Amino acid sequence: MLSKKIGIDLGTSTVLIYVKGEGIVVNEPSLVAVNRDGTRILAVGRQAFEMVGRAPDTIQVVRPMRDGVIADFVVTEGMLHHFIGKVQGRQRIFTPRRPSRPARARHGSSTSRSPPRSERASRFPSRAATPFAT
Repeated sequence: MLSKKIGIDLGTSTVLIYVKGEGIVVNEPSLVAVNRDGTRILAVGRQAFEMVGRAPDTIQVVRPMRDGVIADFVVTEGMLHHFIGKVQGRQRIFTPRRPSRPARARHGSSTSRSPPRSERASRFPSRAATPFAT
């Protein structure tokens, strides 16, 4: 098999990565150590956790997730890149696959659908007609 099927749980305090057939392979804190400018990621996960309270003033340890929501997209992307690389090892073939969704209703069904584009456009005034136009 060329690719691994993985599931990622981005928690506020912990990141879990599950690989089909292997189980949970990553269980690390959602922490990232960055330089004060925020331009470079220095450590991720357990390594960043070990730096909490011990890092010099030039290094800041941050939580990219707050209250279950991504607070810093750039740092979260770097953290995900690190963890996915850790799971895949030298294998760099990775094609993200979305979970399947239920099929959409067909035309003529009894479910409500949005009106055609021509009808939607006619319901809204043009920009020139708004009082804020300059």
